[in-house]
Amino acid sequence: MRISLCFMFVIALIALVGCGRDDDDVSLPAPVSTLPPTTPPTQPETPEPETPAPSPEDVVPLVNAGNATDIERAFFYAVNATRVAHGLNALIWHDDVATAARAHSQELVDYDRWTHEGVDGSGVADRIRREGVQINAAGENLGAGERLDVFSYMDMAWFIIYGRADVPNDPNSWMGSPGHRANMLNPDWTHTGLGVAVGNDNSRFDLYITQKFIHYP
Repeated sequence: MRISLCFMFVIALIALVGCGRDDDDVSLPAPVSTLPPTTPPTQPETPEPETPAPSPEDVVPLVNAGNATDIERAFFYAVNATRVAHGLNALIWHDDVATAARAHSQELVDYDRWTHEGVDGSGVADRIRREGVQINAAGENLGAGERLDVFSYMDMAWFIIYGRADVPNDPNSWMGSPGHRANMLNPDWTHTGLGVAVGNDNSRFDLYITQKFIHYP
């Protein structure tokens, strides 16, 4: 299965953006930062494989997912299970943040785009605030995949998050990508909303996932 990822982290009006695709025929945009450069974390020569996420009974109750669809619940559970496995708080579902996430996923399908920027030039925080949510920090992870006819919703969620089982710290997964991992495991996030859109005949993927992370003021 082919997947593609993109992440963004926003604090106030300062943004860090990075995107990656595994398509050989696509030129990748270079990451852009308005913050002072930092030394990237070094990886061990032989990285340890990720610990499998805990089973549902070991996780803080995660079924209260408001207006989430079944596939959005699968991703919500998988992300929270991953956070709990790393000693972090489980995120609280926020319906209005999910509404903003769904709108962006659908826009990616409708306009065949792969970016955090809206067609109107809006940013991650802009789209959340439009839904009446007041925030002082926000982050966003994008993911996309194919073969919905083969993979279950939960299998798709685990694959986007952890990647291939035979590739330790798979760089084409959220946990294997430094930016996506930092968003998922940021201890400051309190709430989240996920939005999933199904591709059409003209889109490059079968499934588009937008997850937004926020911290209330």
